[in-house]
Amino acid sequence: MTVPLNFGTAQRLRLEPQPHVAIWTAPSGMNAELAGRATAAALASPLDFPPLAQAIVPGDKVAIALAAGVPQAPAILAATIEYLSAAG
Repeated sequence: MTVPLNFGTAQRLRLEPQPHVAIWTAPSGMNAELAGRATAAALASPLDFPPLAQAIVPGDKVAIALAAGVPQAPAILAATIEYLSAAG
């Protein structure tokens, strides 16, 4: 399965996701609170991968990529940072 990845202002790349890469699209109309909880749940229990907290160690660098126009981006980012901070 290939997944389109838009980047820049007009560029597109097709990727073959690896087991440690997650592609998630929020359901339409999801509010900030639900988006934050869904993000935390996805990080704690991703499909076919251990919880992210088990896959990272102190000193690791984590890149968080959010496309322009992602609904509830601040809630998703906040939940991700909170999860990573709690994981050490």
